[in-house]
Amino acid sequence: GLIAARRLAFGGSGLAPRVLVVPLHSSDPAIGEDLRKAYLRGVRLFNISAHYGLDVEPSALRQRIVDYHNALFVVAAGNNVAPDRAVDQQQVCRDFRAYPVCWAAEYPNIIVVTGTNAAGDALVAPIEGDQQSAGTNWSPTAVHIAAPGDGFHAPGAGGAYVPVRGS
Repeated sequence: GLIAARRLAFGGSGLAPRVLVVPLHSSDPAIGEDLRKAYLRGVRLFNISAHYGLDVEPSALRQRIVDYHNALFVVAAGNNVAPDRAVDQQQVCRDFRAYPVCWAAEYPNIIVVTGTNAAGDALVAPIEGDQQSAGTNWSPTAVHIAAPGDGFHAPGAGGAYVPVRGS
């Protein structure tokens, strides 16, 4: 909705309002079949914001990343940084494994994006005192790009725009 919206509820449009967006299931193996169908339609740029739990490798997604080496997979770093542990002890792919982010070292067709605060000068942190809140994953080697991940709205249920945060 932020990328391809023809008209936003608060005025303007998305970043690329004429682009075709092909939705993907996030579950494995369904995502593999969706990627195959999209690739056959000519799609070569994929945004994967799904994560599969710590240490869970979705095999169908991995196979498509391997098969479609001429496609680019932009993946979210994820939101696993816990509020009860020191941030410097929570580096993704070093202190814990999350996928697809931890495949970035193996496959050059993966770009990993993490989230910053609205000012862009710090990672999205867990909400203090909220044990359900998580901060954005980070790594000096596995994460390639940081972009705003807090302080904006995205499409929600019923045509509404809701506040969102994360990578």
